[in-house]
Amino acid sequence: MASRTTRQPAPQPAQCAMTKSSMHRLSGLIAAVFLPLASGALWSVLSLRLHAELPSLALLVAASLLLVREHFAPYPHWLGGVLASLCCALGLVYALWLKAAMVVTMALGVGFIDAIFMIGPDLSLAITRARLSGGALGMILGALALAYWIGFGAHKPAPQK
Repeated sequence: MASRTTRQPAPQPAQCAMTKSSMHRLSGLIAAVFLPLASGALWSVLSLRLHAELPSLALLVAASLLLVREHFAPYPHWLGGVLASLCCALGLVYALWLKAAMVVTMALGVGFIDAIFMIGPDLSLAITRARLSGGALGMILGALALAYWIGFGAHKPAPQK
């Protein structure tokens, strides 16, 4: 009698822990963090070059989220708005911190990189509060509201029947 052997399927390679959709979501959130940071850096550089505060460029920080708007769609409306506002707030804080470091650089004559590492949150906040006008504060609050609106409205409308 011949013994029958059952053929076992070949072992499959281990599944990657992250699927394609989760990688896409992660890369979108990374872009949503770095785009406002880059816009904030642009705001501070333009302020330095043009010797002006340019508070309206706070809206540019929020508008940069339009490029990654679709990455807020998988989340509930309110959560997409909160995430977009947090990303925008990070870019705004970064811009204001760089602008405070520029003030320290010009006032004390130290290098810009040294000033960045020298000032702490307290000094940065004090310089920002001293230089921030009511209109600039309004632009910053408007930028946060715009970012919330971008994240909140990122959902695609339901298909029509």
